[in-house]
Amino acid sequence: MSRINSEVLCDAFREEWMFQIEQAPSILTSPEYPEPGAWTSFMEKPGGVLEGTLKRLRRDNSGLHCRRQRYTLDSLFVGGQNLFRSDMNYPSEIHVAIEHEHGSHVEEEMWKLIHWRAPLKVLIFYDWNEWEKNSDSNRTWLGSKVSNLWSMLEQVNSYFPENVTTEYLFLIGYRGVPSRPPR
Repeated sequence: MSRINSEVLCDAFREEWMFQIEQAPSILTSPEYPEPGAWTSFMEKPGGVLEGTLKRLRRDNSGLHCRRQRYTLDSLFVGGQNLFRSDMNYPSEIHVAIEHEHGSHVEEEMWKLIHWRAPLKVLIFYDWNEWEKNSDSNRTWLGSKVSNLWSMLEQVNSYFPENVTTEYLFLIGYRGVPSRPPR
């Protein structure tokens, strides 16, 4: 897949914009035009400008897909200046990005951390208790997960490397109550 640069994106966006306006020229003169919801729909709805731009980009990038509103992090430790609005909702500095997973989908949380910019990224998750490691899958679960998490990071960094000073911290506890099994 070729990398999409600003020129390629602008060309595809311009072509799609012109196409959409030709299909529905009234959008620019509609009384709903200044209304944010209507305009957002025009841009983001299925078959809208962004989806059409993606289709145009697929000519050279057949594996390209669009996903909307995918990122949510469990916690951010922030500082610096407030860049927009108030209450440090848009800080100039993200010091720590934290994800917590109580179940087995640790990779989903790692994926989110990989794509955020922060000097420290923390993933909290849980291994099986020692008495629950009575099957090969439970015994090897943690090693397999950690190996897969590092593999994910390597794959993403091979495409677009993050800052080399970024640290990842895995805090691994035990599932359930940390006591001995009933006898």
